[in-house]
Amino acid sequence: MVNLVDQQLGNYRLLSLIGQGGFADVYLGEHLHLGTRAAIKVLQIRVGSTGIEQFRTEARTIASLVHPHIVRVLDFGVQQDIPFLVMDYAPGGSLRQRYPEGSLVPVASIISYTKQIAAALQHAHDQHFIHRDVKPGNMLLLNENTLLLSDFGLVKVAHDSNSYSIQGVAGTAAYIAPEQIQGRPHIASDQYALGAIVYEWLSGTLPFQGSPIEIYGQHLHATPPSLHEIMPAISLETERIVLRALAKDPSQRFPRIEDFAKALEQAYQNMGNQLTVSDARPAFYLPTTPKTLESDHSPLYLPGRVSSQFLPPLPYPEGPSSHLSLSHPAFIKVKTVLNNFGMTNVMLIALTLLVVLASMVWFFSFALPRLQVRPLAKSVSTIHKNPGTLKMAPSSTPAPPPGITFTLSPTAVSWGPNRLDLFGRGSDGAIYHSYWDGSWHSFETLGGNFIYGVAASSWVAGRLDVFAIGTDGAIYHNYWDGSWHGWGDRLGGAFTSAPAAVSSGPNHIDVFGRGTDNAIWHTYWDGSWHAFDSLGGSFVSAPSVSSWGGGRLDVFAVGTDSGLYHNYWDGTWHGWGDRLSVTFTSTPAATSWGVGRIDVFAQNSDNTIWHVSWNGTAWSAPESLGGNFATAPAATSWAAGRLDVFDTGVDSALYHNYWDGNWHGWNDRID
Repeated sequence: MVNLVDQQLGNYRLLSLIGQGGFADVYLGEHLHLGTRAAIKVLQIRVGSTGIEQFRTEARTIASLVHPHIVRVLDFGVQQDIPFLVMDYAPGGSLRQRYPEGSLVPVASIISYTKQIAAALQHAHDQHFIHRDVKPGNMLLLNENTLLLSDFGLVKVAHDSNSYSIQGVAGTAAYIAPEQIQGRPHIASDQYALGAIVYEWLSGTLPFQGSPIEIYGQHLHATPPSLHEIMPAISLETERIVLRALAKDPSQRFPRIEDFAKALEQAYQNMGNQLTVSDARPAFYLPTTPKTLESDHSPLYLPGRVSSQFLPPLPYPEGPSSHLSLSHPAFIKVKTVLNNFGMTNVMLIALTLLVVLASMVWFFSFALPRLQVRPLAKSVSTIHKNPGTLKMAPSSTPAPPPGITFTLSPTAVSWGPNRLDLFGRGSDGAIYHSYWDGSWHSFETLGGNFIYGVAASSWVAGRLDVFAIGTDGAIYHNYWDGSWHGWGDRLGGAFTSAPAAVSSGPNHIDVFGRGTDNAIWHTYWDGSWHAFDSLGGSFVSAPSVSSWGGGRLDVFAVGTDSGLYHNYWDGTWHGWGDRLSVTFTSTPAATSWGVGRIDVFAQNSDNTIWHVSWNGTAWSAPESLGGNFATAPAATSWAAGRLDVFDTGVDSALYHNYWDGNWHGWNDRID
């Protein structure tokens, strides 16, 4: 289909192509009159009245499913026989992007994700809908921890509460339920898919592997490998719960999908919240020296998969001849396979694949783009704070511009005493800036269109350097030296999370980001930008960096076991061997107020902010600063003994806490 950028659909001008699926393209659109942005999903082919009516029916289906964890449809239209959907635009990415195949997901996150998706699906099931394509790529991040389920383009209305009928097979092979393969999807089919996803998150491997036809056969007949054997730290109770969700017979699964989520959470609680896989696998290999962009790096090492006891792939006959007799070993092998597998099942799978191919032109995908998330509506009211408690603190946090909300992590930097600069990415993709010099000033926009949070550094009073990830995955740079210079400086790269930046001295900036390989990459400026080099590792969070000066850099990131890992530079990189004895679920925030001092903050699984510090010889015990937050924190320091911490609450308000010998609480907020 022709690219529609700069064209108009309905009341929206299409700004850029942000996603592509099998049968639809997704554009970022801007409302002509209101200036608001939305995701516009456009069918790739023109269709007749029947196809448009099917598209319209499915749009109504999605629009009827109103739930906090289901993505919204805002509008539907047809222009020149091209149907399109208008959906919330919120570029937060999918869980497949956050956790690529082979990743081990922190167990606390697994519990949270499972509860949210189960709640969304339960809402659909209660209205007699089946999703039929539950997978990590359809789970979108509203913020650091909140999910939205997308792609209800495969749902079908139930004939009754238990019986469903479709023509053909739809779904993703890795997660499809046996009865769905057989053309008889059931409410419990979604539970099976979620069970397969939880299995993958816990073990780092899918329950079944191979070609699509092999995977179909295994879903129908094979038992998944034991989770406990793959990961001995996984309790037998947890394995029993996951395998029940993966039962071949839908009636043997949990009665409701929320029952599955509750049982999994109870197993976690029975382990005293210590259910973990971190001790069940070898430590991941992290190189002690950085490598260049062109060199390979070692990813997280996952243990060998225990293979399911099922049919191996059929070997192709060897040799050049295409005339094989029935006594040839290949035919004997095929005959043995067919006898073992059953001719009926083979015919069923073959027929299923033919039906799928024949019906593809009538299948309309509603998969949302990988960078979507719902912006939160927000009204600004009065400032709440305890009088008399904020000595030396900002008197009030500034309100963002009307219509702008901050749903991603902020960043903060200070260039000297009594100066704080605060940056955040708005719901429109632009970067916004405010500063405090005794009082907060109004937010100003720095423009741009970015997909993750922002990073900032300062090497001297009056100098600010700001970095953000563009829609092409590259890092862009803007700076202030009395005026802003725009986003014309493109550092390049391909990154999957917010960057981190710090200055260890005048005319020197170090920038870090997590690459598509989940390793941490680094570049620096000392008059010109240098090539990126890899620090290795495999991480689930963006990096954070601090410097106490003199060529010292300290970098932190959260590993796949939720552990906080540390690497530092003092003329050479020292590797990721330093694992702090804390577990976090968000990107950390690091700052330093002087030589030998590092303070690190991060969000815990209970959504509170925790803090650890290094005094030059040892790490302190972690302490909780409390709160209830939706994103990772930001931290900065303007002098020894002073720390300022910021975060976005679950209500989308910006909160501030500070230390000047004591913590003063999260008193400064916007409702």
